[in-house]
Amino acid sequence: MTQMFKLKGLYNFYSSEFQNKNIEIADLDWLVCEVLKIKRAEIVSKQEITKKEFKQIIKLANIRLKGKPVDRILGWREFYGRKFIVGGGVLSPRSETEILCETVLKNSFKNSKILEIGTGSGVISITLKKENELFDIIATDISSRALRNAKKNAKVLQASISFKKSFVFNDISTEEKFDVIVSNPPYIPTRDILDLDKEVVRFDPKLALDGGADGLFFYKEIIENACKYLKSGGKIFFEIGIGQSEDVKKMLEKEFCDIQIIKDYSGIDRIIWAKKKEEVC
Repeated sequence: MTQMFKLKGLYNFYSSEFQNKNIEIADLDWLVCEVLKIKRAEIVSKQEITKKEFKQIIKLANIRLKGKPVDRILGWREFYGRKFIVGGGVLSPRSETEILCETVLKNSFKNSKILEIGTGSGVISITLKKENELFDIIATDISSRALRNAKKNAKVLQASISFKKSFVFNDISTEEKFDVIVSNPPYIPTRDILDLDKEVVRFDPKLALDGGADGLFFYKEIIENACKYLKSGGKIFFEIGIGQSEDVKKMLEKEFCDIQIIKDYSGIDRIIWAKKKEEVC
């Protein structure tokens, strides 16, 4: 007879262990789901597990307690209802970035030609393409490792996207005109990186975090050149860091109008987007 173990007992033990390390118990849920191959909603009805499953969950839970983020343990993270592979060379996507995707979807033409700058794991471009197959998307990144990760995700999720290695606009022809430019660039000031959560510093690549001395380097680079790549009435969308909305807005005001700022789930200015002025460029 197969020996069975109580899942509730495992939760009782690790709830206090996770709490002592300031780790959300939701992380244990994801580990349990991965081992048992179930959805989170099914955990409550799962009372007993096998010895093998019990040992697998313990192994993963102990790795989490040592500081390795759950998505790095699993090798994937859920974003916009889909699983995305998260390799070592890319930033782990945040839930706030889903707001950026929603904003682009709500404010773009159905057949828009889109350029994403700094695609990382590809979550933005792939999500946009999966939500609207009519989008024509080019996604760029300076990191070859990130592009390999993004291409893997596009293949697994069957999203037809063109990927290109480029630093901002360096390898994008000015003859190509886009309806939309979207970016979630690195925006952490260099001096603040070491003050971030230890797990972020250890597991997210500095290349995906470092926004220069004031955190605004990439916004300046993109905004100063974006007009040459946008069609008449084209739009630009950014995710921004805490306290950056007014600075980015000022950068946009010269060549863009109808500037909109959207808050995240915590009430923090998180997304800024604008329309290219008709008389510029």
